[in-house]
Amino acid sequence: MPEQPTNTQRQQREDAERAKIAKGGFFHQAAVWLLSRFPFTKHRYQNWTYGRRVLVGWLLWLVCLPIIPAVAIAVWYFNDPEGFKNSPWAKGLIGLFVLWLGAFGFIATNQAQPDTGGRYSPTQQRPASEAQRQADTEKKQATKPTGSDKDQSHTSTKQSTKTKADGETKVVNDDPAAVPSDEAKRKVKDQTKSKPTNGRSFANCTEAFEAGVFNIQKGDSSYQDKLDRDGDGIACEK
Repeated sequence: MPEQPTNTQRQQREDAERAKIAKGGFFHQAAVWLLSRFPFTKHRYQNWTYGRRVLVGWLLWLVCLPIIPAVAIAVWYFNDPEGFKNSPWAKGLIGLFVLWLGAFGFIATNQAQPDTGGRYSPTQQRPASEAQRQADTEKKQATKPTGSDKDQSHTSTKQSTKTKADGETKVVNDDPAAVPSDEAKRKVKDQTKSKPTNGRSFANCTEAFEAGVFNIQKGDSSYQDKLDRDGDGIACEK
C-alpha cells in the first residue's frame, strides 16, 4: 500500500503549485482568461493545478471558437464555389457559424472570476471573521495614542488645570508672562508691601517685580489677565 503524503508534504506541493501558477506564462494566462469567464469553470478553476488549467482552458478555446464551421465553410467554398453559393446547406452552415461566434462573444464579455481563495490560487483569502478582527485591531492601533501623545496630553493638563482642596479644578493661565524670573523674585523677597502701580502696564511679572510691584488686585488699572496665574483676581502674586 503506497505511503500517504503528510500534511507538510501536501502543503509544500500546494505552495510549489501556487508559485508556478503565480509565474503565469502565455499558455496559462490564455487558459485562465477563458476559464474565468466560462460559466461551468469560472468558480472551479481556482482549485485546479497549473497543468489542468492549461489543458482544459485550451480545449475550451477549441470548442468555444467557431473553428469547425469556419474550416468547413472555407474548404467547401474553395473546392466548389458555385455549389456552395447554391446549396441551402451553406446558408445553414453560415448561420451556425454566426450563432457559434455570438455564443463566444457572450462568454468573452462575462465578468471574469478572480483567481483568489482557491486551493491553488496565488492569493489566499482569509475567512471574513479573521479579516474583520485584523481590521479592528489595525483600527485600534491607529487610534491608540502613542507615548509622546500621552506625555503631551499629561503636560497640557497639568499646565491648564489646578486642583483645589475641595477637589474642584480651576483653569490656570499658562502664559509665561505670569511667571517672574528667579532674580526678580529675590528682589521682592524681603518686601512685605507692594509699591504703588501708578496705573503702569507691565509686560510681564518679572518687570513688575523688578519695579517692586506685586499682588496686583483685579480692580487696579495695572491688572491684566495674562499676569494672573491662577485666575483668582490677583496678578503677579508673590
